[in-house]
Amino acid sequence: MKARTPEKAHGKLQALDEARARWWRRLVRAVNAIDKIDGQRKRLLKPRPLDKLDPPVLALNDPLPKPPAPATLDIPTFLQRGLAAQNAADEAVKAELLAAEENKKKTHTRAVKEKRQARLKGELRKMPAQGKEALAIIRGES
Repeated sequence: MKARTPEKAHGKLQALDEARARWWRRLVRAVNAIDKIDGQRKRLLKPRPLDKLDPPVLALNDPLPKPPAPATLDIPTFLQRGLAAQNAADEAVKAELLAAEENKKKTHTRAVKEKRQARLKGELRKMPAQGKEALAIIRGES
């Protein structure tokens, strides 16, 4: 009879434990796959409203359905204005926008010029007015 050594027994136990763990993973994976399949089957058996049903699949020889008629993009007659009146209104708005833009440019240029002159005169480094001088400035006396 063969003698059973502790080293051989330990090796066999380790191999058996690995095999058991491998089969257990396969069992868990199989149970999860079965649950997934059951869920899909349950969802497919659930009744669905008619508006959510998939469109019917056409066979190869079936005629294709006609596409819907394209929508017209014309402006209805009751909403149409005279072309001359529209062009005049467009020109007036354009002139107003250009004037506002020009005014904004002039204002900006003036502000930059004033700041440059103040910097050259040293007014930007000057301490703010205090006391009687500040009151005189507020009252507009100086």
